[in-house]
Amino acid sequence: MRYRSLFEQVPLGAFFYDRQLRITEANPYLLRLWREKNNDLPVVGFELSTMRDPVLLPALRKVWDGEDGRYEGPYRTTMTGELMNVVLRTSPVRDEHGAVELGLAFFEDMTEKQRLQRDLAERKLIQARLLQSDRMASVGTLAAGVAHEINNPLAYVKANLDVLASRRIPQLAVLLRAAEEERLEMYGDPPDENAYELSERLAQIGAMVDLAREGSERVRTIVRDLKTFSRADEESMTPIDVARVLDASVNMAWNEIRHRAQLVKEYGDVPPVEANESRLGQVFLNLLVNAAQAIPEGRANENVIRVRTYLDADERVVVAVSDTGTGIPESALGRIFDPFFTTKPVGVGTGLGLWICQGIVTALGGEIAVDSEPGRGTTVTCTIPQRYAPSHRTVHKTEPPASTRRGRILVVDDEPALGPSLAIALSDEHDVVSARSGREALDLLAQDDRFDLILCDLMMPDVTGMDVYERLREQRQELADRMIFVTGGSFTRRSTDFAATETIAQRMLEKPFDVQRVRELVRSRIG
Repeated sequence: MRYRSLFEQVPLGAFFYDRQLRITEANPYLLRLWREKNNDLPVVGFELSTMRDPVLLPALRKVWDGEDGRYEGPYRTTMTGELMNVVLRTSPVRDEHGAVELGLAFFEDMTEKQRLQRDLAERKLIQARLLQSDRMASVGTLAAGVAHEINNPLAYVKANLDVLASRRIPQLAVLLRAAEEERLEMYGDPPDENAYELSERLAQIGAMVDLAREGSERVRTIVRDLKTFSRADEESMTPIDVARVLDASVNMAWNEIRHRAQLVKEYGDVPPVEANESRLGQVFLNLLVNAAQAIPEGRANENVIRVRTYLDADERVVVAVSDTGTGIPESALGRIFDPFFTTKPVGVGTGLGLWICQGIVTALGGEIAVDSEPGRGTTVTCTIPQRYAPSHRTVHKTEPPASTRRGRILVVDDEPALGPSLAIALSDEHDVVSARSGREALDLLAQDDRFDLILCDLMMPDVTGMDVYERLREQRQELADRMIFVTGGSFTRRSTDFAATETIAQRMLEKPFDVQRVRELVRSRIG
């Protein structure tokens, strides 16, 4: 028989059967499999028609029906004693006259193959998660470093602009008016054209400084939002203001949004959630970018991206991002959370975004859902349990009384322009001495320790602010207690851990700072 060699050697279950669907012969592979499954029922002579299977029986009978007589398809069977996923193939065996003599059936056990496929898929998912995590860590480290480098010069730019706007320009205006009043009183002459021009120019300078302050504030906001997505302590969980993280995400996604749609915010009064700020920001940023990319460019006035926050019936915090974009086909809705699945064009998306978002939200005890209709848009809702933390309760602080004593302040920063800027900003009330490195500060303090307050940069080359603090703790505890740390951002493990210490966290001042805040801080520290 021409099928004999294949029948005996093929590593698949195979059997011959007659027109009554009775097994007449089974190959060694099937016999072994049958025994391994502890099935006491004999294979040869088994009547398959007794199984009353609506898939198997028509497939087996097909060899006597029609010209081809073949069948191939997936099938689930308990023929060997337990449920198995198999691929069933049938073929007719013909005699020398071409008449069908027997049926031949092969079934390939897919259970092991499917398990291997699942294992392979799981490994790919793990690799994808590790790759994404590694990329996020790299981007986070880069972003933290960039934020630090921007914040240093921005600190003295903003400090100088604040002093010009709040002190120097108003003082010049007062001096100019006083001079004109004195001239009028002494000589009886009205203000001349030069005086009018000086007043006009001074007003223009004031307006220019205000615009520059507005620009520096925008840079400050961008850097702050950048730092939100670059936290080194990625696993830390803290009470998070959802609206603030949403605003940071909107700012990061604004370039994608503004060319495609109008943004509408509908923030309800919701309590904090306990989450990791960077990871939650990653979720919101991904949803906003997805919403924007679902809308074609060039029709921003006709489309809307709506961001809502509210509490559901179970008092859970809900964040909903809706768009009026193209929508998602119903056939794809069931797969949008699958890794590597994307409805975007090739090269636009990786298919990992929503999968990662789902993992982050479900890890918080929440859930993420998508409702979409082609041509009408999509709404993605993130539902997160609210969690209260005593440390997050609002404490209403009274403003400290203004200092009545002129103090002496040491400013330690490797940014050359920051010390002079703070000296100018505080000079009306205090005397300021500058040191441009931690080592210079320690040498200065060894010779002259008469300082009421030390404003010290956290991150400096060679001797850091942390090193200065530790040295003073060992030698002069009272000076260490007078230190306030200023920082443009922490991007090393040591600095992050140091800044997170409870006693230190209360003495941190982030760059760029408002001059008025610095003044108030100094007043509260110098009695």
